[in-house]
Amino acid sequence: MGYGFGLPVRVFNLAWMARTGFELDPHRLVPAVSALRSFLYEPARLGVTMGHLAVATLLFRYGVLGEAKILRALGRMSLTTYSLQSILTSLLFYGFGLVGSISFSGLMLTSAAIWAVTGAMAVLWLRKFPIGPAEWLIRAAAYGRWRSRLPGAGA
Repeated sequence: MGYGFGLPVRVFNLAWMARTGFELDPHRLVPAVSALRSFLYEPARLGVTMGHLAVATLLFRYGVLGEAKILRALGRMSLTTYSLQSILTSLLFYGFGLVGSISFSGLMLTSAAIWAVTGAMAVLWLRKFPIGPAEWLIRAAAYGRWRSRLPGAGA
């Protein structure tokens, strides 16, 4: 359904852009079409994204992409990994002053590297402990039972 809506709208948008010589100035375009393109841009993008997500889900479901061990680990430790990713990016961009100095492709590589590092850390952590440290902290606070160590940490 996502591709069924999103792709035709994206193709219309691309065809219109090609027809207008890829004009970027909205004042030089037909106002009604320009408004329609702007209005449908985000819903079309969401539709294509949902199509990608559905394809990935099917590929994982039928084992084409393996067991998704890293994705499962990231899901089980989502608060911990989100917090760690936020800390890493804050240190990288604000601590080392890299804001605005990395190209788009560099940002994508940086994002993939941070994702890979946190994914590997999550897999290794879950070999020894049943939940992540941030998840343990939230549970301990919610249930009012503070333990001196994480469950599953041994004697």
